[in-house]
Amino acid sequence: MGGSIGCVVTKISDALENADLIESTNTTVPQMPAKPAVPAFCSGKDTTIFIFGGCTVQNYKVYIGKTLARDLKPEEKDALDDFAKKKAQGQQDISSDLHQRLDFCTELS
Repeated sequence: MGGSIGCVVTKISDALENADLIESTNTTVPQMPAKPAVPAFCSGKDTTIFIFGGCTVQNYKVYIGKTLARDLKPEEKDALDDFAKKKAQGQQDISSDLHQRLDFCTELS
């Protein structure tokens, strides 16, 4: 996999470095390779990381640094899902009640 990515980067670099030369000789510049699609396994709810003051939450687990602190309680999972849904809809105003329910880190400090 690393070799493939390196090859794409090399081809892009070569195309950019030689663009002036190719253009001056009235030839066409090679097409840039298409951006690869994000694999399906990288977009699930369990891969989303929420970063809060003092901790992070991924897959309903609270981490302090790289250390697992605890699992979220059912009501905390609901609050996190509500927060994620509102953010996905573009809502900037999150109620203070929801902010309090998202305060997973204070008890761990």
